[in-house]
Amino acid sequence: MKSNTSLDDIWQTYQVTCDCLKVVQRSIAKKDRRLLSKTQFFTISEEQAGGWISKSRRDSDDYIILSLWAVFERIMIGYLQEQGKKILDNPPSDFNKKFYDKIESKIEYWRIDDILDIFTGPIDSQLIGRVKQIKTYRDWIAHRNMRKGAPSNIIPQRAYKILSEMLVELKNHPEFDLNFGQNTSQGLSV
Repeated sequence: MKSNTSLDDIWQTYQVTCDCLKVVQRSIAKKDRRLLSKTQFFTISEEQAGGWISKSRRDSDDYIILSLWAVFERIMIGYLQEQGKKILDNPPSDFNKKFYDKIESKIEYWRIDDILDIFTGPIDSQLIGRVKQIKTYRDWIAHRNMRKGAPSNIIPQRAYKILSEMLVELKNHPEFDLNFGQNTSQGLSV
């Protein structure tokens, strides 16, 4: 399981989970009880097991979107915090320190749409728009506000691809620090 990013780690775990669900489903369909021993599936009906598997797959699809987004958002905030530290170098002063402290303490409360807008220009606005669509879908998964209705469905593979593409664009863009996201102590590697 070689991985280049923390998003890759999440994606790989999701793929293994989906494969495990397929194996269980095949075992049930072939009535191979020996593979199911010491599991919840051993004593339930094929119909009930199929329901559990279907629900687990839908839930896994939702949870992967939530996980990918949480890590992506943390990477974006971490990147801006690192960039904010550069204020302290130009030249060091009490004002710069206070300014940086304000950024550091308040950045966690910035809206992610505002953070993404900072990158408009150097990063293609269509890509940023697709990232914002994932955010909208993530919000719907997390809150299920039925009054607003469900946004268009984002499949896990698409979310992973778009969020990864955004991070690669940031990492490779000449205006941004090439050490972007290297803080592995917080799992923020890109």
